[in-house]
Amino acid sequence: MFETRWQPAIRQLAAAHGRIADLAVSFPALLFALAHPRRGLDVRPALDKVLAGAPLAAIAADLGVPMWLRPLQPALLRAPLPALPDGLLFRRQLVNHLPRRAKSATQWFEAVAEAARWGEPDFVVWCAREAPTGAPIEDHDIAYLALWHFFSQRPESEAGLCVDRRWGPTIGWDAAVTAARSFRRTVMTKVHLGAIPVEDPWLQPATVGDFKFVPLLSAAAIIEEASAMDNCVRDFAGRVTGGRYRVWSVQRNGERLATIGFKITPLHPFVIIDQVKAKSNRRPEPEVLAAVHGWFEGFQQIRRDTWGKLSPEVDAGRPRIWRALWRPYWLERRRLPAWLPLSPDERPFGF
Repeated sequence: MFETRWQPAIRQLAAAHGRIADLAVSFPALLFALAHPRRGLDVRPALDKVLAGAPLAAIAADLGVPMWLRPLQPALLRAPLPALPDGLLFRRQLVNHLPRRAKSATQWFEAVAEAARWGEPDFVVWCAREAPTGAPIEDHDIAYLALWHFFSQRPESEAGLCVDRRWGPTIGWDAAVTAARSFRRTVMTKVHLGAIPVEDPWLQPATVGDFKFVPLLSAAAIIEEASAMDNCVRDFAGRVTGGRYRVWSVQRNGERLATIGFKITPLHPFVIIDQVKAKSNRRPEPEVLAAVHGWFEGFQQIRRDTWGKLSPEVDAGRPRIWRALWRPYWLERRRLPAWLPLSPDERPFGF
């Protein structure tokens, strides 16, 4: 039975003609869509076909209701249906993942619609199976997952080279969200730093005892450090480009032991240690911390008036790099999403 609040319009419509009433048994989702269409949908052509005795598939096509919804129980229809995908693949597979609980059905339909809007068919099927229905999905999560999935399948592309963990049909939702977030951070590191290494490391590279202090001056170096250390160093790429930050690696016999962040501020242009992190952002061993502070204290106060001084070459190259990364996706989808704008200056991805 349909939810109570939707019943008056459905009953009124069904009372108008027997063929309309028959849909309550043969295809409940069609009847619901006729009585409660999504915004902007004109139901009159579909209604005319119902009265004329047209095949259900033709009526469903007019309403944008996929045939795989035919076995859906009326109680699961709790909001106007979004634009959902249809086709042989979806009819075979999505029917196996239809929601079973009424309170999670609307979110499931929205997730599948969003996946179809931004993703490829195998991604849509995966999303239908894996998308959470017990908790809200973060804004643009599905779109970002679709983007990561797209370039996971295109490892030869510029953006595909930024994918460190690729999509597979058995990956779980949380693991996929983590991999997609890592992908976006790697992309933003490339965009922020461009192809030109930073010239001024602020400090001089050195070897002190067994410890080697190495500046990370390029996108590739920072990405490699982030991968090896499993830390958040990529998030500082924008600050490095803006002259506010420098990142160094502490190594011993080729092993990475810690990542150091140095910073300046507008009110204090002298270089200070911001943080020292071991793998997975843990606290380094005492001997590593002692080596870092001993090395740094060997310098006199170092002033750098670089705050906000973006390299003209890097600044000019960022839009070009950004567009080159996403062009394959834009062309494939034939649209320019608001969440993936033409310019990186619009704070895409929220970081």
